[in-house]
Amino acid sequence: MSEPTTTQPVLEVRDLQVRFEGRRRQVYAVRGIDLAIQPGEAVALVGESGSGKSVTARTLIGLPGPGAQIAASEFRINGRDVRTLSESGWRKLRGRHVGLVLQDALSSLDPLRTIRQEVAEVVRTHRLVPRHEIGNRVLT
Repeated sequence: MSEPTTTQPVLEVRDLQVRFEGRRRQVYAVRGIDLAIQPGEAVALVGESGSGKSVTARTLIGLPGPGAQIAASEFRINGRDVRTLSESGWRKLRGRHVGLVLQDALSSLDPLRTIRQEVAEVVRTHRLVPRHEIGNRVLT
């Protein structure tokens, strides 16, 4: 039997709601999601088309879409409350602490570049390691 974990979740969200203004009323794309992700844990969102998977994933990295209204009783990344984070604050988190790999690789990756080049660009842009170490840290 394994020991219970005492590690703080990388992401913790309670009662996440995302809504958009419709022509006649507000439309909820996401309603009442609770989620906690531990370090090293992989999570998959599964559901029917139009069930809010993409809106949820984008909201968790601060990119919910134009006109989105977001509410949550708790929304923390690495223990930091991000409910009132500015766009500048989100940019500092994305790539360094949170990210999203979309399901459709053709829209996410450049077919003229290797995966190594794609990953190295993220590491370089977010200054995750000194520039001279990138080649050793990004493996083929």
